Amino acid sequence: MIKLVGVEKTLGGQPVLQGIDLSIPVGKLTTIIGRSGEGKSVLLKHMIGLMQPDRGEVWVGDVEISRLSGTPLNDVRKQFAMLFQGAALFDSLSVFENVAFPLREKLRMKGPEVGRRVEEKLEEVGLAGMGHKFPAELSGGMRKRAGLARALVMEPEIILFDEPTTGLDPLMAKSIHDLIVTMHRRFGFTAVMVSHEIPEIFAISDWVAMLRKGKIALMATAAEFQRTTDPEIHEFISVGGTVALPGSLVGVRRSTKDGKSQVGDGGRRVRVRRHVVPRVSVDQARETRVDRRRASTKSRRSSTAPRGSNRVRRSKSPASKSAGSEGLRSLRIVRR
Repeated sequence: MIKLVGVEKTLGGQPVLQGIDLSIPVGKLTTIIGRSGEGKSVLLKHMIGLMQPDRGEVWVGDVEISRLSGTPLNDVRKQFAMLFQGAALFDSLSVFENVAFPLREKLRMKGPEVGRRVEEKLEEVGLAGMGHKFPAELSGGMRKRAGLARALVMEPEIILFDEPTTGLDPLMAKSIHDLIVTMHRRFGFTAVMVSHEIPEIFAISDWVAMLRKGKIALMATAAEFQRTTDPEIHEFISVGGTVALPGSLVGVRRSTKDGKSQVGDGGRRVRVRRHVVPRVSVDQARETRVDRRRASTKSRRSSTAPRGSNRVRRSKSPASKSAGSEGLRSLRIVRR
């Protein structure tokens, strides 16, 4: 449905996209990963026609949109919805009015049908009865849910997700991922998501593509992507740990003759029964750091006088200057 052919884009004299060739499978959830500043969000904006390439073509269905504008472009955009990083809600509008906005502005819809569709989508994303609240009264996760409800209310064929879990704690990020997967399975739209949530994205994505140095370095199914032998890609996706689908076979890290380590089909293989291979979570790592700081503080306190005791502090008196090397010292009793 979406296809980019030889797309190039330069911003501020800096090449960002340098020949992107990418096809997004219809009805699947495709996640685009890559280092910060590689141009992932720029790539999304080309898909929806918010930016035009310097060279190359962008196809949505059988329409090439890179040079469209006005009504023809808006007609193509009716197939799209987008969930931005910060949800992009209007602060002066209630949650209900935010979700209803595209219905009234794009479809010119009026009357009870608006209310029915808005309440339906709010319930689907877990915000039933919250339509009267304003964005400032919502938590970060609730704002993301409201943004997703607004994206779904138009019943689009394609939804673009630009880092939908940015700024959320691990548990809330997981709940948003689960919600996206649930909505995707229920409505069957084509989903394209930009994310840094590695390795979590491998458990929810059908396809994964990596943007590197302005080009697509690899695009494969989630399972195939994790078996890559490209050292740079492997290093990038291994930072967060390993995720595998239940029942899949995962290569085990082994040493080669030259002393280097690699993950591949060689060596012992194990069958994964759990959804996620256990790893140290962010919360566990934070608790470990806190425990270490507490232990360090306790150790320092034990080496000094206990709180509330008298401690002798030496200070030089004026007479010590003329009393030779030994010097006379006055004693001050200081209570801590």
